Amino acid sequence: MDSLTHLAAGVLTPLAFRRTPKRAAVVGFGIAVGALPDMDIFFVSGPEAFLTMHRGFTHALFWQPVLVLLVVIPFYLWMVWRDTSSGLFFAPVEYRKSTLPPQKTAPSSSHAKPGHYSFGLMYITALTGVSIHIYLDAMTTFGTMIFLPFSAMRVAFPAMFIIDPVLTLPLLVLLILVLRSASDIVPPTVSAGTGDATDGVASIAFFPARSQRLARVGLAWILFYPLLCLGVNAALVSRLAPDFTAPQNIPQTEQVLPEAVARLILRPEPISPFVWKVIFDEGPTYRVSTLFPLRHLGIPDPERELRFSKPDQQLYAALMQQHALFGRFRDFAPLMAQVERPAVQSDDPEPVREYVFMALRYVTPPRSPARWFGRTEPVFVLEVRVDSSDTLLAYRLLRRSRDAGRTPWVVIE
Repeated sequence: MDSLTHLAAGVLTPLAFRRTPKRAAVVGFGIAVGALPDMDIFFVSGPEAFLTMHRGFTHALFWQPVLVLLVVIPFYLWMVWRDTSSGLFFAPVEYRKSTLPPQKTAPSSSHAKPGHYSFGLMYITALTGVSIHIYLDAMTTFGTMIFLPFSAMRVAFPAMFIIDPVLTLPLLVLLILVLRSASDIVPPTVSAGTGDATDGVASIAFFPARSQRLARVGLAWILFYPLLCLGVNAALVSRLAPDFTAPQNIPQTEQVLPEAVARLILRPEPISPFVWKVIFDEGPTYRVSTLFPLRHLGIPDPERELRFSKPDQQLYAALMQQHALFGRFRDFAPLMAQVERPAVQSDDPEPVREYVFMALRYVTPPRSPARWFGRTEPVFVLEVRVDSSDTLLAYRLLRRSRDAGRTPWVVIE
């Protein structure tokens, strides 16, 4: 998912716990938790590293109990320092005696310090926050290697686009309502039998119970919305697949045997419950179009489709034997298209062929909402040059097609 969604989810996570101090430090802690798994981006330099490292070990479930300490320990030590300097965890900016009537109850060990945010609670909060981050990433088609170091398999459910306003906007509204809620002021406790307020302890501001409920609604939406999208995906495939794969729906001009028509595939586009990318597997070729379930449930308009050929299996098998990148790209892009370009002019009498391999899930179909934001070029494109015997001469991996002008070829010596 996009960073804004992760940060909103990260901030809502600690606010969903009971008696969370209303302090900017809580927001900072939530932001750090929400962004923690994406710290792998700082170790990525170039498309190849991005392909192999992003959503790798920092998103693996095995490492999370250790990685969350990178956030918990610094924040906890900072709170200990604040406690020794002011007598409070997450103390108010202005330290003062409360003007509210003192409570006539003796302080218990669990509330001896109002606003105390224990190490254990912070640790549980951080684990919850990073688990939500990983869950959201696994619900997108990029894939998340959650089983490292035991397996590099990418877990990817076709539920959401990388940027999904239907998910994010409600979270932002809830977050604003929570942060702007009136504080729940707790006055200082008093010593039993004396009625005197505890020396040095001021009133503490907590997020009220209403804010806690709103934060929990936000977390429930985070968990429910991707499952809703998966259900819509499955329902549409079940509804449309018989029509798409029926032999009578194959145009006479296409010499495709009925048994070669394999399947209908839906992949998310922005606002995925209402717009989907349709990939029609025809055996040797793919057709890509856009589906609006609320407008029609028929076969997309053929005039608004993109057509691609599948990779030549013999060629791609030869490339995988020559360079490990092609195996990784195949695992990353199980739905892959191949485009052949005109032969490259060179002084060598042997012709040099050039091919482009691309992940269909990052191809923007016609009428997709992604085109409203200028996203028209394919993302994650692998270009290769080979000779007549399929020997790899050069390659380059592009994040976007427009990067070709500034990305050099890697020449195989």
